[in-house]
Amino acid sequence: MKKDNILLLTDVLPCKNYSGGILTLQLVKFLMEEKVNISCVCIKEKSVKEVLDEEIIQQLDYIILDKPHETGEDSRVKRRNYEIKIEKILNKILEFIKNKNITKIWCPIQGEVLVRVLEKIADITGIPYIVQIWDPIEWILDEKNYTKIKKDLIVGKFENLLVNAEYCFTASKSMTEIYKEKYNKNSIEIYTSVELPRLQELSQNKAKKEFVIALSGQIYAVTEVEKLLEALNRLEWKYKDKKIIFRYFGNTDIEILNREKYEKGNIELKGFVPQDVLMKENSKTNLLYCPYFFSKNATYRKISEQSFPSKIVTYIPTKVPMLIHAPEYSSIYKFFNGKNAAYILTSRKVEDIKNEIIKAIEDTEKNRQIITNNAIELYKENFLPDKVKANFLKGLNIEYKPTKKLNILQVNYVDLPGRRFSGYDIQQKINRDTIHSSNQIVTYKTSEDRRVYKYYKKASQQELEYILLDYESNKLSVHSNLSLTSPMLKQSDLLNNADVVHYHMIHNAKLSLYSMIELCAKKPSIMTIHDPWTFTGRCVHYDKCSKWMNGCYRCPDITTMFPFKEDNCHSMWKLKQYVYKNIDIDIVVATEYMLDLVKTSPLTKHFKHVHLIPFGVDLKYFSNRIDKKKSREQLNINNKGIVLFFREQEVFKGTEYIVEALKELAVDEEITLLTCGQKGLLKELKNKYEIVELGNIDNEKMLYAYNACDIFLMPSTGESFGLMAVEAMACEKPVVVFNNTALPSVTFAPECGVLVENKNSQKLKEAIIHLIKNKEDRIRRGKLGRKLAEEHYDINICNEKLIKLYEEVYNREHENIKIDNSKEINYSDNNAKLIVDKLNTLTKSITNKGSKEYKTLIYKSKRLVLKNIKINYANINVQKIIDEYNDKLYKISEQKIISVIKTNNGKNAKDLIINIKNIPFYIKQKNPRVHIIRAIKLFKEDPFLFKHAVAYKFRNHPIMLKVLKVIYKPFKKIYY
Repeated sequence: MKKDNILLLTDVLPCKNYSGGILTLQLVKFLMEEKVNISCVCIKEKSVKEVLDEEIIQQLDYIILDKPHETGEDSRVKRRNYEIKIEKILNKILEFIKNKNITKIWCPIQGEVLVRVLEKIADITGIPYIVQIWDPIEWILDEKNYTKIKKDLIVGKFENLLVNAEYCFTASKSMTEIYKEKYNKNSIEIYTSVELPRLQELSQNKAKKEFVIALSGQIYAVTEVEKLLEALNRLEWKYKDKKIIFRYFGNTDIEILNREKYEKGNIELKGFVPQDVLMKENSKTNLLYCPYFFSKNATYRKISEQSFPSKIVTYIPTKVPMLIHAPEYSSIYKFFNGKNAAYILTSRKVEDIKNEIIKAIEDTEKNRQIITNNAIELYKENFLPDKVKANFLKGLNIEYKPTKKLNILQVNYVDLPGRRFSGYDIQQKINRDTIHSSNQIVTYKTSEDRRVYKYYKKASQQELEYILLDYESNKLSVHSNLSLTSPMLKQSDLLNNADVVHYHMIHNAKLSLYSMIELCAKKPSIMTIHDPWTFTGRCVHYDKCSKWMNGCYRCPDITTMFPFKEDNCHSMWKLKQYVYKNIDIDIVVATEYMLDLVKTSPLTKHFKHVHLIPFGVDLKYFSNRIDKKKSREQLNINNKGIVLFFREQEVFKGTEYIVEALKELAVDEEITLLTCGQKGLLKELKNKYEIVELGNIDNEKMLYAYNACDIFLMPSTGESFGLMAVEAMACEKPVVVFNNTALPSVTFAPECGVLVENKNSQKLKEAIIHLIKNKEDRIRRGKLGRKLAEEHYDINICNEKLIKLYEEVYNREHENIKIDNSKEINYSDNNAKLIVDKLNTLTKSITNKGSKEYKTLIYKSKRLVLKNIKINYANINVQKIIDEYNDKLYKISEQKIISVIKTNNGKNAKDLIINIKNIPFYIKQKNPRVHIIRAIKLFKEDPFLFKHAVAYKFRNHPIMLKVLKVIYKPFKKIYY
């Protein structure tokens, strides 16, 4: 069945802060879960300021059009201008419909504009449409002062749209019954919905000496709320030994809540809060109040009869009893009447309200429990997402299978470079071939994929992160502490919407270690361990050092990758120990080598769920399907002789040992050296061999390289998997490896891979000579390599295992680890004093003294700071302070901080910040100097990413790439 292209025609974008927007947001999510094509045209008033869901809005094709002022005025000039604006809106929508090949329209109708526009579109295009009604249209027309004649005209058009709609979504059971009989038999109620929260997500802490009555959302039934407050006033805001508090989550400017006659402290105005926070806050209260209209006005009576208060959906899951304050003819009364699922009050008399409150306060805990349990059953029957989704999709004529569709979030620092193990390829697979969905969040986005999101919304945040990393490295001598990405992720819609989170390379993603406790508590989580950094205090590959087994005391070399100026390795090791003990997480490793490390390390051996899932390759792509002669012609290599292919790189790939071996190599055959990666490391060999340096290359060129060579050399000194070795095996090439990393097991050495003693150039030379002189052995090992790749490294099998793991992790009960949510910090602790001093120094370097930002970040402490004493970064006070600092800095970075945040040399960050897209290397030809500065900054923080990002982003700009390559080597020598 061909999928529809659905257009949402609305006057508020799917969002998190307007009732209509909240509902359409949930419904749009349903469509995206089912992978239905959805676009949006929003005709909105300029005063509407939606809080958008970052996940949904990035994936949604939408346009925003200005809504003309709806009015009942009779001025001919104004009416003519109004008609012109409607005509312009209509033309733009018709063009959008044509471009998007829209086949169905879904329109929540509110007001004249949407009625007029939908009527015209239906007449012109004949596209079937579905209408959604939240409130009777008379309400908004009365609010806009429409005359009776104009009101009757619009109501007539509205009713005609209902009659001819393919389906009609209503706001309540009462409205459904009315509409089925009067307008459209295909009517069904669509409620707002949320998943029932887990018990640990709700608060059980209720004040014993207080009785808190809470109300959330817009206050429409003003008179009813006023009567409630009068009743509380009559009770003098107390009953027996309990103080009564009225707590409101919503617009704090409501006049009736700010009157002087109410004592200070009786009414608490909390403002608007996100839905998940609201439910947790409401769970701390004693009674949830839901008022509805008792008006004799015909329009308001109609609202009371047909509409439905959406706040009920967030009330019930909190397991707090509700007080429904509404007339007997109202939809909410009919919904709850006879169900014993709430206290019901059908009077506006102050004395009756007072007595009902007393009844609620005096009620037994057993009866309160019965009421809330009955409410939960009602909730399950009507408000669970599966129920709402089934009704919604039925109306859109979309087949619905009630199988849980997971939303999996991949967390990494980059998308395309290393895409096979960065989370990008599995995300593509999930979205393309499964019922589930997947997004990725990265520090540096290099793809155009809409499902890949960036942490940084502003260039200034990127710049600030550079400053933090520089300070962390050069002043604190730690890593994974200071972070903007952690507070960003904690607040992210992507995380909140996810069912499972998969973390890759958390140290490169610049997440703080301490934040992982909170992050992993939020969602079922998986972490792929890509290298031994997880087990050490600092280093990525520990070589022959065994100190990672007992605490990384006195590191023998703090200058390798992630260098420290001061040896803080032990406290970093202890910090990891603390964090790992406080998270329930599934671990994925790609090799037996890494599996042994997980089971051996004192930091990780306690993890119960560890999975061996090798990285895979596309075996259809990586094969010997391109013959050797053609491959060599493509790469301008002499077809005669032997070609040795290897990755040219200064660290970890063993290039120095290859050079030493080849300097002494003496064979009769002509030899060509073919490399990818870096260039310029083979100068000692240029007079002895033909050298072809490809540099950073894409998969297509890599395939030619594998098929052009006779032998693939990968004598890495640090390798936790070795994907290039697997690709070479898939292309039927023999692979030579050292015996100290994961590569021997990955290449099934010595039967398939050729095993050489670690860092032994002489033995490496002998292995190369053997393979050059024994063609039969080359062929045998190559064919065996292909066979083993097919058995163990098929990307499809790897992906299937991961997807099965996501489902398993989601469905499994997770250990309820108690999180230390206390914000209390012992500032008298010496470690706390020291870190406060360090952070104050950072604050002074990045903000202007006396500014709002400075005052927010600075720690006002007159206590003596102890000098020449090392900070213990595993100290809980230290981590709480850093976490607090990260959060405050993130909040500031979300505001307009360009004018106040300074770089380390005292200049405003504005001097360096440009309008960038995706990553810092976005090309803007007019000012290449700025880009060179930014490139150098990234190189200092992450040389691995630097190389990949430069190669990718400057692939079509050879001059700029050449300039950066020229400065690369000398700068690296200076810096490292």
